[in-house]
Amino acid sequence: AGRVAAAAAALPGLGLALGAAGIDDGAAAAVGRLSAAAVGRLGTAPALGPLERTDREDEVADWLGDHGLDGVGDLVPGLVDLGVETSWLDAVADAVPTGALPAVVAFLGAALGLVGLAREIEESTGRISKLVAAVKTYTRMDRAAEDDVDVRVGIESTLTMLGYRLRDLGVVVERDYAADLPRIPAWEGELNQVWTNLIANALDALGGHGRITVRVRHHTDPEPDQSRVVVEIADDGPGIPPAVRERIWEPFFTTKAVGQGSGLGLDIVWHIVVELHRGEVDLESEPGATTFRVRLPTVTSNGVSGDGPAG
Repeated sequence: AGRVAAAAAALPGLGLALGAAGIDDGAAAAVGRLSAAAVGRLGTAPALGPLERTDREDEVADWLGDHGLDGVGDLVPGLVDLGVETSWLDAVADAVPTGALPAVVAFLGAALGLVGLAREIEESTGRISKLVAAVKTYTRMDRAAEDDVDVRVGIESTLTMLGYRLRDLGVVVERDYAADLPRIPAWEGELNQVWTNLIANALDALGGHGRITVRVRHHTDPEPDQSRVVVEIADDGPGIPPAVRERIWEPFFTTKAVGQGSGLGLDIVWHIVVELHRGEVDLESEPGATTFRVRLPTVTSNGVSGDGPAG
């Protein structure tokens, strides 16, 4: 809010300076088109890495210095945030008289910066709303088993809750959801613990950049007349050695350092999937491909999914 107020307060004075620069109607129209094009690129320009951003800021700062605009160096970060390149600045310089360039660049930098700040506030508000909705979905621990659950909703809320880890580690999530997925009778809060543990395990296995793939399918086996929702959470990490796979479902077994893991995550997964929901969970792993597969019945023999959470 403070940054928006400061930018808005600066605009009247910059507007007066722009008017005093004496640009004609044609130049003003050209500058208007260029600023509209810059606004149109907001949110569509590819994100810059740290080194790319430093290079871009250096280029823009050099351009400003070469054109005698040393006094507007504080505009550089904001211009780069807006995706401005030196080619755009060249177009601005070609459109206005040389003497008017400082006032034009200062005014455009402040005006576009204000638009960028407003867009940033709008996106932040959207992220907050999404997070609040995810928290509400994620924490539905008291939902009755008879309630129909779309497992995709719980998975998405879990991915939102873990979004900070995904971003920090640079992990890409690929979704592959069936469109014809039936809802199932389940305890949504408990299932969210399953997705959390499995996705967190995948993040730990990757340790950094990598890919997690979440697949959701509906499988019907006509022989025993069983219908199941199948969720696969896979990563392209180093894989789980055979000796570890043999013990991975044991309570308190962990390969993590002391204080970093309780060894109960997969035990909790097994109890929620197998004992509570009468489902199945298994693991396939080799270097470059580890997949946890959860099978959840759409109904059980008595029409519901288990006898309810313990306790």
